[in-house]
Amino acid sequence: MLAEFALMLAFAADALERPQIFAPGVISAPVTATAPTFFPDARSLVFEQDGGGKRRLMTAQMTKEGWSDPTEMILGGEWFYIEPALAADGSYLLVASNRDPKGAARALDGNWNGQIQPGRGGALWRVEKTASGWSTPHALSDRINAGNSSFEPALTRDGTLYFMRPGADGKFHILRAMAKDGDYDTPHEMPFTKTGISDVDPAVSPDERLIIFSSSRGSNKRLDLYVSFRVGNDWSEPKPLSPRINSGHSIIEPHFSPDAATLYYTQDHVIWTTSMDSVLSEVSKDSPSP
Repeated sequence: MLAEFALMLAFAADALERPQIFAPGVISAPVTATAPTFFPDARSLVFEQDGGGKRRLMTAQMTKEGWSDPTEMILGGEWFYIEPALAADGSYLLVASNRDPKGAARALDGNWNGQIQPGRGGALWRVEKTASGWSTPHALSDRINAGNSSFEPALTRDGTLYFMRPGADGKFHILRAMAKDGDYDTPHEMPFTKTGISDVDPAVSPDERLIIFSSSRGSNKRLDLYVSFRVGNDWSEPKPLSPRINSGHSIIEPHFSPDAATLYYTQDHVIWTTSMDSVLSEVSKDSPSP
């Protein structure tokens, strides 16, 4: 039985040797799809859709025929809610929104790359899963929503939060905040942060042993995917994923499947998927083991 299971895994890894479009025409439809986050059973997901200038969250379920037609998740108000991250047990969802956590009637203005971004600010909000649907969103603490441009939450199995926020240089950097007493401790920038370089869109494995993120640190200055491995309390120097993935246009919004066996990311307006076995096999051999 174990031999058959190993053969199945090897076949699956080989089948995903090259990235494939995820659910073409359904999830990856004519409008931009990104940021898929899955419930623990991997049979339901929440993702972001951007069409005609409208950014919204959508849900879909796996059926016998494949993924169902997506339906919009309504969280209330005129704000956008984007970049979903589900807790490991599916009990709550974190989202970014231009809704002001202080209660102002107008949308937050963002501020990054030395420019004001009218109506495009961001704060992180939590939404509870209930028997009847989703609760009213409530804002995370000022420690997380300092400033006006907190985006892209990612959660580990134990609830540790990763997200992005502009640093003193005006560039986005990735921060980490440990869960504490139903809230989060003071966040700290990741040790591989470099002044003047944008690191965005963190995807962290559930066991927090590796992080994949988009970064402009390459010589071409586009957003490519990089991986860093946790080494004790430190992190290894980020390395780019293979040219098979970093193959042209900028790549954003990497996300893991619940078991971290599959990587999803958005390029050219659609979501792509590939196995983590093939991703990691192509990372330089001098990287620490995941």
